[in-house]
Amino acid sequence: MEQAVRLLKSGGLLIVNDALDQDRVANPAAREATTVILRQVGKSIRDDDRLASAMLPTGDGLLVAVKK
Repeated sequence: MEQAVRLLKSGGLLIVNDALDQDRVANPAAREATTVILRQVGKSIRDDDRLASAMLPTGDGLLVAVKK
């Protein structure tokens, strides 16, 4: 994820499709590899001060972040 943010210009968008992984991301018992990775990506995006993010509850979730 660090490389993606580095490549973004100010105002650029980082978009993660299917970010909720069929609602498995919210279930702590779900341990599939893709689910764990999506949890880590979501946390990294939320914790990154260079980004402002929002989760759109459309389909399986659309995580959108803009570089400040």
